Amino acid sequence: MSSVYLLIIGLLLFAATNGDDTQQKDISLRNRRSLTNMYTMWTELTGTEGTKFVNYGNYCGLGGSGTPVDPLDGCCQSHDLCYEEVELSACQQEGEKALYGKNYNYKIENERATCDKNDDTCATSLCLCDVVLNNCVKSNLHLYNPEYYHQVSISEAMMQGNYLKNIL
Repeated sequence: MSSVYLLIIGLLLFAATNGDDTQQKDISLRNRRSLTNMYTMWTELTGTEGTKFVNYGNYCGLGGSGTPVDPLDGCCQSHDLCYEEVELSACQQEGEKALYGKNYNYKIENERATCDKNDDTCATSLCLCDVVLNNCVKSNLHLYNPEYYHQVSISEAMMQGNYLKNIL
């Protein structure tokens, strides 16, 4: 079941990817769509696959409710709240699709992610949400508890995959 879910997410991320990766020593620059930016930033900064956190706790993955189960889940809750705020403010004119499909540039230097300057307020705001998430996860990664990871059924994975497909 889990492998099917990971395959769906992987295919969606692969399909959503555009642009080339450029690496220079310990500085990495990216120019991708927002969802893949977040995933690539996560993987590069934390050294873990972002899919390891899909359905972790109450907030990592799509949706979320209740109290965060640990500081890692709290990082995801803060990210959800950040995206909600950005959707209502900086990206209001562009709607929900912008949250997952907007291009932005970032870099990782000295094991910290930062946003590059951008004239697009929506893209910059999304980047800032993702940077805060990824820096938070990196700082709390040692607290990962496999007991907080929730297996999903194939139907749940398909529903989440269809949701992402429709907004990308």
